[in-house]
Amino acid sequence: MKKIILLVLILIAIGFLVTSKTSEKKAKNPNWEYVKNKLFDGKTATFKKLKGPILVDLRNASKTDSLLIAEIIDEIRDILPHKEVDFLESYTGKSYSQFFRNYSYDDVYNGYTFEDIIRSLIIFEFQKGKIQPSSNQEIIRTYDDYGITNRSYKTIRRNINRTHKAFIWLEADVFNTQLKKDILKGELFRSLCLVNDNNPEEKPSVFDKTSLTITTKITEKDIFLIRKLYEPDFLNQFENYLKSSYSWFYKISFLNKNLAETISIFTILLIAVIVFFLLFSLFKNKKCKFSFFNYFLPILFIWLYLFALSSLYYYLSSYIENLSKSYNGYWFVYIRFLTATSITSITLFTLEKLFLRKQLLFTFDLIAKVIFTFIAFCTPRIIETLISSNTFIGNYFFSLEFYLFLSIAIGRGLLIYLNHFSASLVKEKNIELSRLKEVNAQAETKLLQAQINPHFLYNSLNSIASLAPIDAAKTQKMAHSLSDLFKYSINRKNENFATIKDEIEMVKTYLEIETIRFGEHLQFTINVDSSLENHKIPLFLIQPLVENAVKHGISKNVKEGKININIENRNNNILISVSDNGPNFPEGLISGHGLQTVYDLLRLNYKNKASLNWTNEPQKTIAISIPKTA
Repeated sequence: MKKIILLVLILIAIGFLVTSKTSEKKAKNPNWEYVKNKLFDGKTATFKKLKGPILVDLRNASKTDSLLIAEIIDEIRDILPHKEVDFLESYTGKSYSQFFRNYSYDDVYNGYTFEDIIRSLIIFEFQKGKIQPSSNQEIIRTYDDYGITNRSYKTIRRNINRTHKAFIWLEADVFNTQLKKDILKGELFRSLCLVNDNNPEEKPSVFDKTSLTITTKITEKDIFLIRKLYEPDFLNQFENYLKSSYSWFYKISFLNKNLAETISIFTILLIAVIVFFLLFSLFKNKKCKFSFFNYFLPILFIWLYLFALSSLYYYLSSYIENLSKSYNGYWFVYIRFLTATSITSITLFTLEKLFLRKQLLFTFDLIAKVIFTFIAFCTPRIIETLISSNTFIGNYFFSLEFYLFLSIAIGRGLLIYLNHFSASLVKEKNIELSRLKEVNAQAETKLLQAQINPHFLYNSLNSIASLAPIDAAKTQKMAHSLSDLFKYSINRKNENFATIKDEIEMVKTYLEIETIRFGEHLQFTINVDSSLENHKIPLFLIQPLVENAVKHGISKNVKEGKININIENRNNNILISVSDNGPNFPEGLISGHGLQTVYDLLRLNYKNKASLNWTNEPQKTIAISIPKTA
């Protein structure tokens, strides 16, 4: 349940992030905002400016025009103290024609190469024509007609690293000096940088390059833009402004779209990996009552996350473009994906039920499931394409979705293979473990049997030794009985079990030995349910109980000793009980080699299904209960 809740919360979080109206609410500096909107396109961190000295060359200029340009150059110097601004002839000592007559790209002027100067040269060519200024001193730009026009404008402004050439159509008696100066100054400003015309709130602007209506008025924002642009640490200042006024991701998205896209991809991959492990652990080895839901539920989550993660990627990779946008249709699309989930689930369920059988080879089954999965995920898109366009969809199979669905199919096949491989390893390990347990149990049983025989032999030889000086006939009989007893043990050297009948015969032989030892002082009775005689029990399971009764009961009894052995079927269990009339069992746990051996035999062979109990009332008895069907 926790995993399902976490998966749902991730979906909801992605949904709210994508659908919420994003805004950057930190305080903004209007001058820097003007710089941001004019100099950057929001896609790359590049900006355009003249890298060499700002040099001006005049053609067909009147004395008044030259004086006005000189005044403008002085004003530009004040605005750009870090930049060299001058006439070409004053700076190089050569006129334009002389400068180009004999030139070499290796020529250096005040530290600048010939190429640097050419790329920073602004040419004003004055022509006579008509101009129609409006009352607010805006100039109507009519291309290839009259007014102020840049015939080469589009070509020149497309690459600022080339020479800038401004064609000026002016009629001296139309304009006053100040208006003419504003026109020339505006044209020079426009030549100093390449701006983006993507902020309608800043129109009309002296930097306007596309509309037919421009202004000659240079504002404080225009001066701020030019001054900051030509400062040596301009980009650092701009980055600091973004850092103080926008979120870190906005800054990255604005200055380095490739880095923002990389962050977006890694974010999506990280979420996808987390979701993958959650889904894998959630649905691994989980079976629903209705087999169809074994397909529907995983596919539902896969489709939902395909849509959610693709939306999140678009949101992050196009963060700036998505500011102040709201995707109200986001949640509605989830309904669409529920339809896709149903179609995919039904298709995959039907294909596998019709064509896959349990007796198929694993390799064929794996390949079929990969193919069916791919077909099932492609089906909704194929249906949608046919319904919407009713055209051939061959191109679809070369799209990104094609490879995405193919990856899902291959991923499912890989998981099936890994599950099969791990299950095979677990099965092998379980078989190996079972074999080791069996071998270990056999070894422990053999060890217990080896412990029983020396223990009994020790007691029997002591009895023979004590009888030898007294009664040779009894000694001989006891030796023969002991020989029979060991013959029983040796003949079952590689066996762990014997029938109850054989075990009772061995117990009788043992009691005969002890009867010779104790004489009439020991009497015993044996009652066995005939239906249990052929039932097998562990070797030497009963003998230690009888030996315990002789050693701790009869041997300490001054009067006639009696031992009763009873084996019966009770509640589908075999109950083996040994009773004697010797002293009572002590309170608490009874210890001793013989009883410990019995306990170990029961544990090894029956685990917790057998029991060993003793009681003093109403009769001193020790009993074993073992399952009949074990």
